[in-house]
Amino acid sequence: MSVWDRTRQGLVIVFVFVLAVQIPGSAGASRVVQLQLDSVVGEGWSIKNLQLELALLSASAAGLQLTIAHLTLPAPLGRLTNLAVACSHVVFSSKELGCSRGSLQLGLPLFDQQPTPFSFTYEHHLGRLRFSLPQLPLAAGRIAVEGRLDQGQWQLTLTATQLEIGQLTGQLIQTFKDQFGWLVNFTNFESWGTLNARLRMSGHEGRLIQAALNGDLFDLTFSDAQGVYAGEQLRAHFSIQVTQTQTSPVSLQVGLQAGLKIRTHIALRQGQIYIDPVFFEVSQQPVTLVNEISWQSNPPNLHISKFAFTHPGVLKLTGHIHPDLQALSVWQPPQDFFVLLENPAQLPLHSATLHLNKTALDSVYQTYLQPFLIGTKLDTLDTAGQLSLTLAYQRENQGEEHASAEIALEQVSLRDQQDRYALEGLNGTLVWTSPHEPAHTSRLTWQGGQIYQIPFEESTLTVSAQGRRLALLTPTSVPVLDGTVQIGHFHLESLGSPEMGWQFKGSLRQLSLRAFSQAVGWPALSGTLSGATPRVTYRAGIVQVDGDINIRVFDGAISIRDLRLEQPLSRIPLLYANIEVSELDLEKLTETFAFGRVQGRLSGQVRQLSLQDWQPVSFEASFATPKEDDASHRISRKAVDNLASLGGISGVLSRSVLRFFDDFSYTRLGLSCRLERNVCEMDGVESVDDGYYIVKGGGLPPRINVIGRVRRVAWAELLARLQLALISGTPEIR
Repeated sequence: MSVWDRTRQGLVIVFVFVLAVQIPGSAGASRVVQLQLDSVVGEGWSIKNLQLELALLSASAAGLQLTIAHLTLPAPLGRLTNLAVACSHVVFSSKELGCSRGSLQLGLPLFDQQPTPFSFTYEHHLGRLRFSLPQLPLAAGRIAVEGRLDQGQWQLTLTATQLEIGQLTGQLIQTFKDQFGWLVNFTNFESWGTLNARLRMSGHEGRLIQAALNGDLFDLTFSDAQGVYAGEQLRAHFSIQVTQTQTSPVSLQVGLQAGLKIRTHIALRQGQIYIDPVFFEVSQQPVTLVNEISWQSNPPNLHISKFAFTHPGVLKLTGHIHPDLQALSVWQPPQDFFVLLENPAQLPLHSATLHLNKTALDSVYQTYLQPFLIGTKLDTLDTAGQLSLTLAYQRENQGEEHASAEIALEQVSLRDQQDRYALEGLNGTLVWTSPHEPAHTSRLTWQGGQIYQIPFEESTLTVSAQGRRLALLTPTSVPVLDGTVQIGHFHLESLGSPEMGWQFKGSLRQLSLRAFSQAVGWPALSGTLSGATPRVTYRAGIVQVDGDINIRVFDGAISIRDLRLEQPLSRIPLLYANIEVSELDLEKLTETFAFGRVQGRLSGQVRQLSLQDWQPVSFEASFATPKEDDASHRISRKAVDNLASLGGISGVLSRSVLRFFDDFSYTRLGLSCRLERNVCEMDGVESVDDGYYIVKGGGLPPRINVIGRVRRVAWAELLARLQLALISGTPEIR
């Protein structure tokens, strides 16, 4: 039996009862008829302890009082207690029954337990009912209810005014938590604010055909216990339009089991909102979300055919989502919506698209990207330029998946605020496809940038991105330090997973040492760097060089082995290496600095080098004249003084007759340092007495010996001496 049938049946009983009491009696005398029923049971409803009193005032008017101790109705109303209806002037005839000034006390805990005015008119011969409850108290505000039933067609309008949201939420949960278990999702929320809204519904018999809800929120403030959601002083307008698409009758209580078309519109006009980890404030233009949704129950099918999220001045997102609800083991709307909101990755998809209109990168980064990047290498960027993005996903009936992503970049600039890296003027389009799709060629160009203090210039990359791989399609060269870095091979694997890594092979060609020294703030060097780069790999936060990096410089060779860089873009990168130096021309090396001229060759090694944040932590270094070196060995007066200062000796020449000579001969020179705990253990080319030779004289006179006496030197002090020696001018002669 439908809601309409039950309503009509009840009204007919009352109507017949009122007509039946019109029995003959004395004129002007009121007659009172009482009816008491212990129990009445119908299909889906029951009554206990009904008492009806009817006082006949005239041939067409009566007074009515009705009380029901327990009334059980279908969900969601459930059981009502202490229901009371009173009307001092019921008007009736053979065709009509009505009350213009009645009072009603509903036995629902949702409403305040006090009588509220009501009126109704029932035209029996037409099967038409109109009723009104203009001041139903609810949540410190009121609801006005107006309804109409006409031959099975019905309309219902509810107008809510100044409802207190926190109180309303609590009352709804308390009243309907047993019927709607999903309401428990709101028990950990606290909220304040007011609500004005109007709900209009229409249908036939028990079927909802259309519904429209429009409302405004004022000064809404809310938060949950976990700190995931919060809002403050929000003002918003919302509208929801629902249209039934199935013609088979369904009850209002299970409306989601029918076919529905739903359109929603939400406009945030003021306030602050936080949805972990995103926070934004609405000030001038409203932030809007529009959805068009279709739903059918058999089989379950939900399709968000269109959504549009607009944050003025920041971004606009459009697209569609078509989840595969049949792939879920259990689907019980609406409670399962909340389960999926907590973990959307569990939602299988038929198809989805997402399009980001061209927008300023800076605004998008600060509002929506940076919060998700906290703790990564990308969390402190200065950004500029524009970008657009398109994502697409489609799963065929056979289970084959197709996905793609396309990002277009226009004059994009990225600069790390800690000056670890920068990229300027990035342009191009990068296209990614799933493994089942053909790979696309992408071309990216940039105008310049830097890695730490090393700048690089304009270049182009031609790559393909497919599945979890990105590969360089054609070799390229990047201008660096007045030379080039040749990139012959590069590919990235396991993109987006903890196992992500990459490989690189290339070479260095004519990199200027002078440009390098200027970039890193060193004293000016001369010469160039060239050499092949073996395979370089990155995995699990570690850059590893497989093989030796061989560099020709100063007419000699430097070989870097076992090079490893851990957490390269972190705040404290770690570097480890072993370095071999072979047959450097000291004259070419020393003429680069203000150190003083030295003739001869130099070889040596740095073992177990360890840098933390690019500062030495420990190493074992030794440099000396090769024993087989047959070159001329001459050293200038200035170089002698500077070498002596490294060994802790000041003004070595100013205290002897040697100060009158410009240069000297030597057989060997050298220094060693074992750094540990910020202290350098010093040594030279040979021990003597309680010291060590830094320079051991020999050959044609004038000859000179420089002997160091200090064995332990603080690293900071030694570094300061070296820097002074490299930049000082003419040595002081005392």
